[in-house]
Amino acid sequence: MIQAYTLWTEFFFSCPLDANKGYIDLKLDQENIDIEELYSAELSASILTWLFAIEPSHDIWYIRLLMSAILVQAKYSWVFLGSDYEQINAEVNKALVAFNPKDLDKTLSEHADLWKLIVNTGNAFAEVINEIGDNKISDYKDRLPMKEIEKGELLWQGNENFYIVNSHYKRQVNRQNKFRADVVPLNQLKEETSFLVNFTIPIHDLLNLEEFQDLAGKQHLLNFIDSYLINQTID
Repeated sequence: MIQAYTLWTEFFFSCPLDANKGYIDLKLDQENIDIEELYSAELSASILTWLFAIEPSHDIWYIRLLMSAILVQAKYSWVFLGSDYEQINAEVNKALVAFNPKDLDKTLSEHADLWKLIVNTGNAFAEVINEIGDNKISDYKDRLPMKEIEKGELLWQGNENFYIVNSHYKRQVNRQNKFRADVVPLNQLKEETSFLVNFTIPIHDLLNLEEFQDLAGKQHLLNFIDSYLINQTID
């Protein structure tokens, strides 16, 4: 699981050559590539089956991998749906049949649901990122409530960086800067970091602000956080 997350992160987000870019961005920077040249049913299917091959669990590494896949959809919408849906689906089905699952119909249905979850939640993230634009933490932090933040909550912490809260904390006045929130990054390889509690931006509270009220995919994102993060026991 750790190896899968490492390879995924290096490919899409942060690699040894550049801490702020994955190998795919470096390739796009270095070569004059029309993004549509990368659209491929086979590529989309191979990346999807990479995810499908990993057994779902409450393990933090699986959660990080799933969450990172959603952020990939937000950043590179063509990765999971860069070609005709039916073509991609046919390629995915061929790959899954090769694994010879005990209940093929059930397996195909489960993976179709996961694919839909990734695309819908990722598109919702893209809306949030677009709405945030060039804004900074300081544009939001004093507009959010001081309250208890649960383990599993999702934080936005500047640019396109998101984190899972690793342990319960209180978002509070922090004049001496001594209270910190422990979090797990979703597009970096380090296992944990921390932020001053009063500078944290919980997604639930961010989406309650007026400018986020009309986002089309908002409920997809909130449902995902509630169902897959906050209400799960993450190991």
